[in-house]
Amino acid sequence: MSQIKAIKFTGSSTMVSAINYWINTGEFKKPQIATCDIRSSFKTDFGNLTVNLGDYVVKDVESGVFRVMPAELFCKTYGWVE
Repeated sequence: MSQIKAIKFTGSSTMVSAINYWINTGEFKKPQIATCDIRSSFKTDFGNLTVNLGDYVVKDVESGVFRVMPAELFCKTYGWVE
């Protein structure tokens, strides 16, 4: 069974830095401070990825990065792995 990794975008500019770090290193460090920006974009190997508040940023097994929306559909489709 293949696994993907996902992080929910909270709309925070500090979360943008944390997600960029995760995309590039595979390590996620939750930010201590939160702001609310509603929308942001991330540079990926395939171009810029624009995400909105509540979207999930997903990294697949081949390091492809994409967004999933709506979040409710994503949560119903995929199970959580610890």
